[in-house]
Amino acid sequence: MKLQLQTKLLAFIIMTMLFSTSANAQIAYTDINPDTSIIRTRLNQRGHYSIEQSRDFNNDGIPDLKFTLITSIITGGFPPQNTGYTAGTIRATPLNGSAILTGSLGFPAKMNLNAIISANANWSTVTNQLLFEKKLANGNTTNSGNWNTGTDGFLGLKVIVGGQTHYCWIQLNAAAFTSGANAAILTIKDYAYNSVPNQPILAGETSCTTPTVYLTQSGSLSFCNGDSVTLTANGTGYQYQWKKNNVNIAGATAKTYAAKTAGIYKCKVTNSCGSKGSGTRTVTVPCRMSNENMVETLEQLSVYPNPATNYVTIKFTSDTYENDEQSEIQILNLFGQIVYSEKINAVQTHVDVSSFASGMYVIRWSSGENFETKTFSVTK
Repeated sequence: MKLQLQTKLLAFIIMTMLFSTSANAQIAYTDINPDTSIIRTRLNQRGHYSIEQSRDFNNDGIPDLKFTLITSIITGGFPPQNTGYTAGTIRATPLNGSAILTGSLGFPAKMNLNAIISANANWSTVTNQLLFEKKLANGNTTNSGNWNTGTDGFLGLKVIVGGQTHYCWIQLNAAAFTSGANAAILTIKDYAYNSVPNQPILAGETSCTTPTVYLTQSGSLSFCNGDSVTLTANGTGYQYQWKKNNVNIAGATAKTYAAKTAGIYKCKVTNSCGSKGSGTRTVTVPCRMSNENMVETLEQLSVYPNPATNYVTIKFTSDTYENDEQSEIQILNLFGQIVYSEKINAVQTHVDVSSFASGMYVIRWSSGENFETKTFSVTK
């Protein structure tokens, strides 16, 4: 009994040394200590040797990738004779629904520290994807793949668990030699995965905290048509999505956004621990440039009483618009949601706001290509 206990204790100590796994927030990180190397050691009698190893990278007991290391003699002529050899070929095959993040020419990408691994990437599920290959033939050496000899890099991995997607990174070192017994070596150093489905992860990231965000602007939020204001999302996120009137703006995924039209703007930022929405900025465009490049003021929209309790009167006093022109009135809350809409053929209307919640609102009046905005508040 005592011998069995000692044996179990020794096995536990060895496993602890080999794999040190930690979870900070939702990033599950595993440090392989010492680093594990898969080594090609010899050629067989036919001049070909390969070794395969499957590994689990989200610690669920199911293999996610199979690595294959190959060395073979290149023959040519008749009768066949050795003209060179493949010093090392390293390939990876996704298993059980996983996929590899690919880069140039469709080869698995070799990413730098803090590269984003998310749905917004090229993913491949094909077998035997080439990490690295070094050939020596007739005195000439050729290299293929994105993994350079002897340098560390991060491989992006997507795994499917219970029908849900998780994103991972693996730190590898791939090497090939033109002499000696070790023709190909692949070293696995550490890896991590995001335990929350569909959340991105940064290459090399071992922990994360909930993102923060606040907006700043480059100038006034009120300007003439043709001008703009630059909004900036400051905080700890690394993915951005700008919204106008609570609707995603296509392609607006940078840290800054140049707002050129009236509306309520905000930004959603995302990191490995989740997403957070910013506060809002209300942009108004109260004037336009005439053909003579002179400023023509359009601030003829009035709202009263302001603040309001039961009703508001919306009135247009500009001579630019005729009474029989059809206009549209929209009232939006600060989330960009339209809470009232009406088409009118008049310069004045009354709106019942008794059912509105207390807070700030934006009135948007438009006629053809012309529009104005005005803010007002409702109090109870």
